[in-house]
This record gives sequence, C-alpha cells and structure tokens, in this order.
Amino acid sequence: MITQDIRRIETVSGHILRAVGRAFVKVFSSFIIFGAIGAGAVEGVSYFGVTNHPTTLTHIAAGVFGVVLGYAAGLTAAVVEAIRALIDAGKEAEKGAVRLEQTVASDAGKVIGGAEGGVEGIVKAVGHEVQNLEHK
Repeated sequence: MITQDIRRIETVSGHILRAVGRAFVKVFSSFIIFGAIGAGAVEGVSYFGVTNHPTTLTHIAAGVFGVVLGYAAGLTAAVVEAIRALIDAGKEAEKGAVRLEQTVASDAGKVIGGAEGGVEGIVKAVGHEVQNLEHK
C-alpha cells in the first residue's frame, strides 16, 4: 500500500516537473523568437519605409515592441502548456480510475466466488444430510 502511494507520488511529481520544464523552455523560446521578430519588423519598416537611417527613437520603439510581442507570445505559450498539463493530469486520473475499477471488480468477483463456493458447500452438506435422513 505504501509503495503504491510512493509510486503515485513519483508519477505525479514526474508529470509536474516535465510540464514545468517544457513550459519554461517554450515560454522562453517564444519570448526570444517573437521579440526578435517584432523588433526586426519595426527596424525593417523604419529602414526600408521611412529613411535608410533609423533614429534612436526607432530603436527604442523596436525594443519596446519586441518586448511586448515576446511577452504576449510567452504568455500564450504558458497558457497552452497549462492546458496541456491539465489534460495530461485528467488522462492520468482516468487511467488510475480504470485501474481502481478493475481492482474492485476483481476483488468483488473473488468475494462473490468465495461466497458462492461456501453457499454451494452448505447446500451440498444439507442435501447430503437430507438424503441420510430419507434413508433412515
């Protein structure tokens, strides 16, 4: 019983650690990638659209836009990973419930089978005694 609880805790902690690690990597990479895309887009529009020499204000605006876009992408990745973790936890709970149901059904079958065997033994014994009484 205790070993099953320890295994269950290890399983749950493993799921949590994998989900947190996967979420951290995805949030960080999304932030960097989309931040670079946002800053590059502002710099590109400034360079090719307005003038060939972006100003300091353009660089600041590009940095701010990159941070905002990266932040939004990171939050989106975090929400997606949280939902994925909830779905995985639900699937794991379903597997546990199915295993529990199978165990209960198996144990109930053993109890009923044992009771049926006991009842059959009693019926046979009573029948044997009745036959003995009839022959006397």
